[in-house]
Amino acid sequence: MLILILLLVDHIDLKLNGKVENLSKVMDRLKAYWNMEHNSFSKEIVINKMYKTEDFKEAITRLEFLEKTRGIGLFTGVPGTGKTYTIKFFLENLNPGLYKIIYLPLTSVSVIDFYRALCIELNLEPKGSKTKMFYEIQENIKKIVKEQKKHLIIAIDEVQLLKPEVLTDLKILFNFEMDSINMATVILIGLPVINHILSRSTNEDLNQRIVMNYDFKGLSKEDIRGYVSDRLNLHVSDKLKFF
Repeated sequence: MLILILLLVDHIDLKLNGKVENLSKVMDRLKAYWNMEHNSFSKEIVINKMYKTEDFKEAITRLEFLEKTRGIGLFTGVPGTGKTYTIKFFLENLNPGLYKIIYLPLTSVSVIDFYRALCIELNLEPKGSKTKMFYEIQENIKKIVKEQKKHLIIAIDEVQLLKPEVLTDLKILFNFEMDSINMATVILIGLPVINHILSRSTNEDLNQRIVMNYDFKGLSKEDIRGYVSDRLNLHVSDKLKFF
């Protein structure tokens, strides 16, 4: 079994009975041999049982800092590095009685549709002009923070797809009392190309407002070893634990 893990770590096909078999067949053999009822490598695993990589630990530390200081944070990485999972884990472990959580996954929309989506999440009627929705959103945010005494956290995924006009408005939208108070924590999630987009002079104001920036590096060899071991140990008896 240790040999299998090492082969998986190095991304080498496993030769069984003189022929090369793909990893799905290897997984079927593992399940049968170890009497595993579930595929430990499936996406359906409960989020709290997912493996915690070094990227995960680093990002969680930064998210905790961002939650305490408020403001805008940017988390980037290529697809599959765990950005969305990490943010989801962090948000799902916050007390719903103390936090108002908004997650916006659909960002390849028009400016007016972005405002409508935000209105819906804030339980506002998404109608009228952009200006009308702008002021209603700001007033609602004030009520959440000052009257309901909740910490508002807004997570925007695939931020590299946002229209330039939305990026311009983000800084203004969360500008309260002449930019002297941070009413919300804003988490921006996207591909590394967003760093180039934000470096443009037109986005300088928003870029300067970002107080936390983390780029997911992806799995290291140590992460892969730990991940494989952790996944295999999920659905086997204690006497068969691998490490």
